[in-house]
Amino acid sequence: MVFSFAQNQMDLIKYLIIEKDKNIIKNINEVLKDFNEFNYIGATNNDESSMNIILKDSPDLIFINLDGIIEDPFYFIKELNQFKEIIPEFIGISSSKENAYKAIKSNFFDFYLTPIKELEVRKSVLRFQKKKIIKSKKNGLFKIL
Repeated sequence: MVFSFAQNQMDLIKYLIIEKDKNIIKNINEVLKDFNEFNYIGATNNDESSMNIILKDSPDLIFINLDGIIEDPFYFIKELNQFKEIIPEFIGISSSKENAYKAIKSNFFDFYLTPIKELEVRKSVLRFQKKKIIKSKKNGLFKIL
């Protein structure tokens, strides 16, 4: 018996990276290339284009730098509630442990201290994938081949 999570384009997990550091973007994408069910919808580094992509493409997972790319990333995320019924999961990226605390209090899925380690990205992606499968099973959307 083989379990299948991503059957078609509709089943893909869309992710967005809000980051200016090209190495961080590259490192995240390198790990996610190992997972067929993840679909990269882009990277952005400012408030307006970030909000526009989120509202237009409805990513499931967003990697967001908390160190000043967006003036107040926690307010930015709260603002999404005005426009979106289903809010994506967020993984915070920062050089500050203080932001880790804020991310936990803001219900982020995970948090990375820079420099980002491949193993940490892989672990959180696997946890996210597992969470999505469990959620799909509860909704009766789990597929068995």
